[in-house]
Amino acid sequence: GRRMMLLTRLRFSVPVIQAPMLGVSTVEMALAVTGAGGLGTFAATSIAPADLPTAVCELRNGLRQQGSPDAFALNFFVLPDPYSVDSPEMESYRDVTARFSNTFRSEVGLPPRPSLPTFINHSLAAQVEALLAMAKPPPSVSFTFGCPDRAMLRALGERGIYTMGTATTAEEAAALASAGVHAVVAQGFEAGGHRGSWMRPFDQSLVGTMALVPAVVDECGTSIPVIAAGGIADGRGVAAALALGAQAAQVGTAYVACRESSAPPRHMDRVAETTSLAGHTTTTVTDAFSGRPARGFAGRMTHATRPLGDDLPPYPIHLRLMADLRARGLEVPAATDDVVHMWAGQAVGLARGGESAAEVTRRLFSEQAQSVFALMCRRL
Repeated sequence: GRRMMLLTRLRFSVPVIQAPMLGVSTVEMALAVTGAGGLGTFAATSIAPADLPTAVCELRNGLRQQGSPDAFALNFFVLPDPYSVDSPEMESYRDVTARFSNTFRSEVGLPPRPSLPTFINHSLAAQVEALLAMAKPPPSVSFTFGCPDRAMLRALGERGIYTMGTATTAEEAAALASAGVHAVVAQGFEAGGHRGSWMRPFDQSLVGTMALVPAVVDECGTSIPVIAAGGIADGRGVAAALALGAQAAQVGTAYVACRESSAPPRHMDRVAETTSLAGHTTTTVTDAFSGRPARGFAGRMTHATRPLGDDLPPYPIHLRLMADLRARGLEVPAATDDVVHMWAGQAVGLARGGESAAEVTRRLFSEQAQSVFALMCRRL
């Protein structure tokens, strides 16, 4: 019935969706997750519209070759229209980022001012147009950082594309539902990576997964499936998500250190090495790295003091202006933990290293089954 609606429609059997982690997820990771029965997701927001058909073909061919169903999702960010690199504000943005990151830049031998980016972001409208123009578009797309307009969602739906939006409050879920998304990802405050909040300021949208999921389930009613995200890194969390009324769990941090990950080696090591004891004190939410609040490992950069009255440039401008510092940070081991963002959720202590994405997916499924069985066997 209602429980299987999402899984049946998107042709996956393990109630686990691999989170679309930009800079971490790969085509190989998505293929492995779908191959193990989950739903693989590919972070497509950084792909130029003209290159999207190639990416979709690569995913499709890989799935066909391994005998898997045509089950995958592409993820896009809902951002303002592309920022122009030669907009008048760019110089002042550059000054602010320079002031903020000055100490770190000089420590790794970079000039005081970051170089101007050649590219900021793609147009979501152009990316969606490219999907709609494909003879066989992708089966599913998910959105974060906002609500695509009704016409865009309708156009995607008319081409048979299943749409998922991201909400961090019940209010955002209601807005997504009325705009016409097919499913809602309820992202709790525990989640690693960028906060999906878009209706209210970030500090007014700090709802934990346990409180958020049932509220979103109630708000969405029986016709819109809910996917739980945030703080779910083993099968106990998947079982809990289903118990709260979600039809699947979206899992990110548990995949960061898997073999198909494209995360920097130091990022993978930190995720794999963090113990449950330390897990809750090692991450924090900060906008220092990208200009948008995101949860990752805490370091000197996350605690850096801001020059008075300086608002960091908006995402993704600050992220682009920090690119040279990030690149140098990866080359200088002593600086890596300070200047390279390494996103991780509060359940990072449960994540392991050395597994393949397929092994992670199968383990989540078997742990979830054990959790449910243990609950059913208890004499209450």
